[in-house]
Amino acid sequence: MKSLFNYWLFFFISLSSIKAQVSDTTITVRNNDFLKKIINTKEYVYLTIGNPSCILPFDKGIFSEKGQILYKTPKHLYIRLDGTGFLFKMINYNDSTVAFNRIDQTVNFNYNMAAYSFSNGEDLYNYGGYGFWKNNGTIRKYNFNTKEWMAEPSDKEIINQFFPVNNAWFDPIEKKLHIPFKSIVNDGLKDDEPRRGKVNDNSFVLDLKTMTWKNNGNAHAKVIEILRNSEMAISTRRGLMVLFREQLHLIDFKLNKVFQLDDNTTAQNVFKLDKGQLLYHQGKSLHFYNPRTKITDSLPIDLSKFIALPYPVIETTCSYLTITLIAAFFIFLFILYIRKMKMKKISKKRTESAKLDFKINFSETEISLMNMLVAKSKINLTATIDEINYTLGVKDKNIGMQKKIRSDVFNNINEKYRIFSHSDNSLIKSIRSSSDKRNFEYMIDEAMIESITDLLDSKIQKK
Repeated sequence: MKSLFNYWLFFFISLSSIKAQVSDTTITVRNNDFLKKIINTKEYVYLTIGNPSCILPFDKGIFSEKGQILYKTPKHLYIRLDGTGFLFKMINYNDSTVAFNRIDQTVNFNYNMAAYSFSNGEDLYNYGGYGFWKNNGTIRKYNFNTKEWMAEPSDKEIINQFFPVNNAWFDPIEKKLHIPFKSIVNDGLKDDEPRRGKVNDNSFVLDLKTMTWKNNGNAHAKVIEILRNSEMAISTRRGLMVLFREQLHLIDFKLNKVFQLDDNTTAQNVFKLDKGQLLYHQGKSLHFYNPRTKITDSLPIDLSKFIALPYPVIETTCSYLTITLIAAFFIFLFILYIRKMKMKKISKKRTESAKLDFKINFSETEISLMNMLVAKSKINLTATIDEINYTLGVKDKNIGMQKKIRSDVFNNINEKYRIFSHSDNSLIKSIRSSSDKRNFEYMIDEAMIESITDLLDSKIQKK
């Protein structure tokens, strides 16, 4: 009972101490080149978590233990203490000093350690983080009216990785929060991997305008390996720049590509930066402020120099709707194929019918000539001009008339056969007479005998 009383006594004393510290008090710090750049920039700035007291100097209590996160909005500059909702707003500045006031009235802390912090316009957010023996996927937004952080309801809870680096990235243009994979830490469960978390490779994107999460596929195994073993992660306008095995990588969520900087010297310089420095990337440089030495400096890092690697950030998966649409597409193609085959059969029947109808157009004289030529060709004989004249009934006419009639009949038969056979071949062919090279003899090619015989038989049956 006594121990319980002591606990509550300590708790209330702590709350009173928190409320008393810097409440309604202006904290003035020395201005420096780093703060000047942040204050004056018009671009969206992603800042890393700095060491405790890196900007605001605290020497006791909970304030001196918490890292500091800077929010730069279009109009204001804020500092939040990591793992808390304690929020300080810049109220004025000049070339030599910058003044901050605490503007929140929150008392809870240690529920959102290492949360991902971002701003959207003038709105301030922090997402996820670790506290009370597990991490979470809560999205919190600061309410300037109540002066408290409020949970923003979404359609599901997506828990991001916070260790060894935070894998979240916010796109201020499309107002979307990207999570390449989930990493769940629950120190109260035996089967959970301590601290690093249990990985679920499902990738999600939160639309901040609707507060709905969309499953975007699965994180590539190489991307999981990189983010699970990185030394540092810095949000940039193109995605997450991470230091992995002494090489800089860029996880570009919008292009769905992974890039690598082929420059070990630059990567080593980033690796050598003191931990807890305030960092941000802008333009073609990484800017940093060392609170221990009070030095502001930059390191050239041009994101356009990064080279694409042969694997994506996210491997897209087919949803049930996509699979259904694909199946419907192939069924549609199958139906079209069946219909096309039916139309071909109908067309074939019509063609065959047209062929049969076309037989009526052969004259009796033409049929007689073809029968005679077929009969001779079957026994490898040719027809002489006299035999043809006799069959055509022109043996008593003059030579000129005989020649003209023969030519007309040959041409008519050959043209009709071409239409019937859908080819350019002539049915009746001429060869030089073996007895007199000045004369021609006529025959039907062996390859055409069968087709013309069928044609003549059908003609006889129809008669």
